[in-house]
Amino acid sequence: MHEEIEDYLEGSGLAWTHLRPPQFMQVYLREAPTIGAEGAIRLPFEDIELSPVAIEDIAKIAHRLLRDGGTKAKASILRGLRR
Repeated sequence: MHEEIEDYLEGSGLAWTHLRPPQFMQVYLREAPTIGAEGAIRLPFEDIELSPVAIEDIAKIAHRLLRDGGTKAKASILRGLRR
């Protein structure tokens, strides 16, 4: 369904930028007890690198793009932001 929406926007003639966060950092809040007790996240993946992004950071990027006219017909995969 996302692809259909993106295709429609791209063909609309409007300026656009797709933000594609790979994961939401807030999903890992449920792992807080394990992180606190063991200092690790235990997930059923082998040798994987995660790049979760906070929802607030996505909102900041979207705000900046809209405010500064950053819609340049591109797709952006968001990575974890460093403060």
